Amino acid sequence: MFLKELIDFDRPRTIKKKWNDDKFAKGRNEMGSGQTTRAFHSKTPGMVDRLMYVKGLDDPYLQFLRLIQKHQDNPYFPKVTNGKLYKTEHKAPDGSDVYRVLMQMEKLLPLKDPRIINMMDKKMRELGVLDKEHLSRAWLKILFKDKYDKLVSDSPDRQFRDALRLLKPYIMKYGNDLHHKNIMVRPSSKGLQPVLMDPIVPHYFHPPFEELG
Repeated sequence: MFLKELIDFDRPRTIKKKWNDDKFAKGRNEMGSGQTTRAFHSKTPGMVDRLMYVKGLDDPYLQFLRLIQKHQDNPYFPKVTNGKLYKTEHKAPDGSDVYRVLMQMEKLLPLKDPRIINMMDKKMRELGVLDKEHLSRAWLKILFKDKYDKLVSDSPDRQFRDALRLLKPYIMKYGNDLHHKNIMVRPSSKGLQPVLMDPIVPHYFHPPFEELG
């Protein structure tokens, strides 16, 4: 179990010094970045350090983190620990507060290696994401969007059904961001476990770096 410290998203800390993204990243080996997230190699074995940009305490990504904290026993959600939420001195264009989330998340495998993709193809068929008539790897495009409700009720995997059911209110409100780049893999004794990383459409708020530096 990776979870050591729950993130209290309703009681953010205040950054006393001016936040500087480049200073935070200095000396860290960056693994990659997305629309709202930067990932760095962690000194803690098996973990990744993540820096996230969020707008307001109702940010969809914060809501996703709140959700998965309550359901760390579901293997389709990533394991998180040592999270801190910082309120910066900056404001979004609409007046919302700007926050930085620092946290550790378990290190997972991306869907890049053809061997992993082929094994995941079999897993997606077992979950009911692919039907018999679907070609191999079709789930990379289909994923769960076209048959989300059917999977919630009919997938043979109870924990998969639970994960989709828990996510549904957020996806209905903010949008479905399930695609192959937002699904990663956890190796386990039972095989490869798909993990839903960032399934909810975020606010995509990016303050200019010069304002934060």
